[in-house]
Amino acid sequence: MTAQPRELVVIPIEKNQGQYWPRIILSGMARKHGIAKGYFVELLLINFVVADGEVPIFQNELKVVASDTEIQKMLMEEHEALQTVAQSFETIGILSIHGFHEIANELTEGLTRFEKNDNDGAIKFFRLVVEAFRDKAKGKIIDGSDSRGEEIGAFLSKSYSLISNLGEHHGTQGSRLDAQFTRDITIAISRYMAQKLSQEG
Repeated sequence: MTAQPRELVVIPIEKNQGQYWPRIILSGMARKHGIAKGYFVELLLINFVVADGEVPIFQNELKVVASDTEIQKMLMEEHEALQTVAQSFETIGILSIHGFHEIANELTEGLTRFEKNDNDGAIKFFRLVVEAFRDKAKGKIIDGSDSRGEEIGAFLSKSYSLISNLGEHHGTQGSRLDAQFTRDITIAISRYMAQKLSQEG
């Protein structure tokens, strides 16, 4: 059986001979997880972290690169799962681009806890993201329509109420299915609202 540890890390990009080349040191992570020589490490690169936030590397697409054809084939078989993870973390960059830095931080925490199987912790931060968009959407006209703004506001309120009913916030324990469902709702809301609210100003 192959171990598949997941860890969210920020990797610095160093300048080399006038150009930027990624220099990735994995020895610390290999020691931490007991990864021996001869094993392969899969890296999913999502965002560039810059001074004013994060920027998606390949927005809305996934590029798979591997020097070994067998590994390339294996990764392509995992494409759908990789796409889901990539889209989730890419959303952090989309939020930052549109100026929603605090919400981006809450989403980062939620996704990190989700990847660590902390279901209740993940649900808590996903709830905070939806709550923030619910509050920001109040009284907003969306696409020039008062009624659309009201409907979206009602949807966000219902979504927040539902997520609040899941996990420890409501005195119950959140399951993995609850956390996954909450993540998917939160990602969809974040991607949509970040762009709609930035258009309305």
